[in-house]
Amino acid sequence: MKLRLLFAISLLSGIGACVAAPSDNLPEQPSPIQETDLAYAVGDWSGTLSYLDYSSGKEVVLPLELGISQAGPCLQISFVYPNEPNANSTGERCLSADGLEFDGKPVSRSANIGIGTEFILEYEGEDNGQPAYKRESYSLSETSVIIETAFRRPEETNMTVRNKIDVKPAD
Repeated sequence: MKLRLLFAISLLSGIGACVAAPSDNLPEQPSPIQETDLAYAVGDWSGTLSYLDYSSGKEVVLPLELGISQAGPCLQISFVYPNEPNANSTGERCLSADGLEFDGKPVSRSANIGIGTEFILEYEGEDNGQPAYKRESYSLSETSVIIETAFRRPEETNMTVRNKIDVKPAD
């Protein structure tokens, strides 16, 4: 139940990413994301979800199987945790008509990297019930999907990784 709640919070607040984490070399002015850019994520994936467990202060790593399909500007995502079946869930993330928002959050930087796409969402939000600046980084390619969410509280200068999905094509 705790995992389901944590993942629901992650899904609603955003699960973020990049090719090891999105590159800081992305242009400052975002290019609109196209529906075809999202197609890199479509498929069955296998890997891990790692997240910061606030009760212990430690990183938790769970096996994860992702199923991603696309309907127009939206990705439907199925999360399956082989060792935690009660935490399984589904969700949807949609691209705005102008391609400058994803999941209702502004795209701050983006780039087509030839074999995929990378983009970053940056916005004010909350983490663990406290105000926070948030960054979701996405790296979508034919060989991997990496989504990382990080946050920084107003009094802090460094970002803390909240969770990370790192998956490869399923066998």
